[in-house]
Amino acid sequence: MIKIFVRVLLFLRRFYRHYSRIFGLFNGFSSRSSCEDKDSIKPFYTKVIDYLYLFFVLKIFPRNYHLFRMDCRDRSSFRNYLDDPDSPYLKDKFFDVLWPRSYIFLIHDKYIFHCMCKFHGIPTPKIYGLYGKGRLRDCRSLVEFMEMERLEKVVLKPVLGLMGEDIYVISRTELRSRGNIGEAKIEVQSERIEGKDLIVQEFVNQHNAMDEINPHSINTIRLISIICKDGSVNFLAGMLRTSANTTPVDNFSKGGIVVGIDLGTGRLERRGFRKPGYGFPVTAHPVTKTCFEGYQIPFWEEVLMLAAKAQRTFYQIRSIGWDIAITPKGPIIIEGNQQWGTASIQAANGGLLTPKNRALLAQYGLEFP
Repeated sequence: MIKIFVRVLLFLRRFYRHYSRIFGLFNGFSSRSSCEDKDSIKPFYTKVIDYLYLFFVLKIFPRNYHLFRMDCRDRSSFRNYLDDPDSPYLKDKFFDVLWPRSYIFLIHDKYIFHCMCKFHGIPTPKIYGLYGKGRLRDCRSLVEFMEMERLEKVVLKPVLGLMGEDIYVISRTELRSRGNIGEAKIEVQSERIEGKDLIVQEFVNQHNAMDEINPHSINTIRLISIICKDGSVNFLAGMLRTSANTTPVDNFSKGGIVVGIDLGTGRLERRGFRKPGYGFPVTAHPVTKTCFEGYQIPFWEEVLMLAAKAQRTFYQIRSIGWDIAITPKGPIIIEGNQQWGTASIQAANGGLLTPKNRALLAQYGLEFP
């Protein structure tokens, strides 16, 4: 009786949280289309029906309608798309089944994640220490530490950071050339991130083939793995992430470009996509003019093997989105993410709910309309 009562309460909570968003249903309705063929864009009344169908039938909030190019897709294909995992009808399911809250800290806390990887022999960037209030924990300034260790660049990032927030690439040459201005720069950063624990992480030098795409950012691969009931590991989708300009952060939420990857070959798809408001689809990188279509990611087989090993290591979390960089010596895992980045990876690859992926998720009781 108590279980039935709890289920009813959960259903009512999901119902309320979903339908309370109806007042913002048509936000972004007039956004510019990402479709290449403008003649295929649906008329106004058809798009209105699409929005209502997504919201009332599929229980998907249509915030990514234009990003997914639904305004030029057949409505029957909408079932292939997954809503954001923190949406009312998915959050409890995903966190209870794929991302148990009691274990999520293993990948959320970047310091603990690094220690786990190091213990299990999974290549990951070196961590030099923890940083706060302009100094390392051993009371040395960051500038002094970089000079002593002869480090040209390091990366500062919050231990519990998300979506590329407050990530800084610190250059020793820049600090030295600016003198006191450089010291002031560190102090400004420490004020912005006051109260947060940060890690001082090794700056990864990427493979020449990745530099050809964009040498100004570490162009990472997001690869979604899932551990099956029999202990085998499979992959739901993969994409390349790169900065759209000369900034060092490749995150989609910060205006970066995402390009789908063929999982069988490691080759890029034809087009790259950006978050609405940051730009439109491109077939070549805006800075280097490198064409995406057919571009081969180096060490692809090693990438798949590394992600599979990492997924088996962090088996308590049944599906993880890995951020992987390619160095001259092979792939290296930057971090793991529980919520995948469904908007960006579906923009790059199409809907995640393919027949294969539905079967992989169904083994954990996750079923969709």
